[in-house]
Amino acid sequence: MRKPLVSYEITDVEQTPAGTVVTATISGDLPGSPFAGLRFRFAEYDDTRIRRLRIAP
Repeated sequence: MRKPLVSYEITDVEQTPAGTVVTATISGDLPGSPFAGLRFRFAEYDDTRIRRLRIAP
């Protein structure tokens, strides 16, 4: 099985009371590419672990 070629560009990083929100555009050899404005919401994390990650448009 061939792995798709994927790249990403971080377009924003925001600190919120609930955690850190990183917005990115993902593009590559994928149907519907590019995916702009995906938000990665990191919560409950420290230097060694991410305990909660939510990815949403």
